[in-house]
Amino acid sequence: EWQAIPPPKFEIERIRSQSPGMRVTVSATAAAAALTVFCLAASVSVASEVEENFAYECQTNGKKGKCAQMLSIVATPDLVKLLDFGTITNFMEEDAAKEVLRMIKDMDASEWTSLNNEQDGDENTFNREKRRKSGVRYDYQMIDLQLQFFEKMREKIIPQFEKLLVTQERQKIVMYLGKYPTGAYMSSHRDIKGKNTYTIDGSEYQRHRGFALYLNRQWDEADGGLFTDEEDGDKSYSPAFNKLVHYKVPRWHSITPVKGTKTLAVVYGWVLAPKPTVWEQALEALRDVKRKPHTIMPYIFLIVVALRLHFFPLQWPLWGAKKKEGEAAKKEEGGEKK
Repeated sequence: EWQAIPPPKFEIERIRSQSPGMRVTVSATAAAAALTVFCLAASVSVASEVEENFAYECQTNGKKGKCAQMLSIVATPDLVKLLDFGTITNFMEEDAAKEVLRMIKDMDASEWTSLNNEQDGDENTFNREKRRKSGVRYDYQMIDLQLQFFEKMREKIIPQFEKLLVTQERQKIVMYLGKYPTGAYMSSHRDIKGKNTYTIDGSEYQRHRGFALYLNRQWDEADGGLFTDEEDGDKSYSPAFNKLVHYKVPRWHSITPVKGTKTLAVVYGWVLAPKPTVWEQALEALRDVKRKPHTIMPYIFLIVVALRLHFFPLQWPLWGAKKKEGEAAKKEEGGEKK
């Protein structure tokens, strides 16, 4: 893709400490060739180390996790697999992203389903601080692309996601179109995978990784609709055009209310993994213990206490037992004196 422009030859005068005054004539073409070789070598080196060095640390449930913001040209399935959270800029080819946005805009109003579970009362409004006290609240519009009617649209869109987000065999993708008009939002939630199962071809699947591809041009933070990663210090991401946000499920996150007159457009969904067997769940629990050994300490403490009480039972209440022992000792002393 490089266009060769023949440059004029020039001289570079370099003073060497060993032989002062030595004059070296260098061809600009040779210099350009050397620079090209250097850049290629550097790019290969970066590409080979990107999976080790590109991911940076982020907060995940109070512990360190892996996060990364990257361009699509360096994104790989193996890198995505390592991350708890990440963003990919220029996720789709420009023409493909424009086509998806055009399809969303061409959708008839009757095809959109309004999702709104708000109720009267302040406790149901958007409030990140109350996420553990009440269920998720939302107000937006969606289209379920799993319906037979949208089969051709799925065939166009899903392969774009599969090439990066599907990292294991038997994983599948479910996808939806979303539209957030003025005031629309989604409060804090985790996409809990254990409570969201899907039956596909007779097998059960559950959410493994969530994603959202934003298709909004000229969008500022003041317009709202920000994806907020609540496990990384409430860090917010603007829903810019052709930006993908992906994260492992479960993870606390929310969408701030849309302000002004703009409408936020998004393609969102989940990568599904087969529901694990009891044995697989046990292995996963052991891996969690290895990653977070402190989580098992309360259980170890309870087991130790139970074993202690089983083999060395205590008399209860303790003060009553000691009182009886004291009275018995006094009686024995009195008998000896008599």
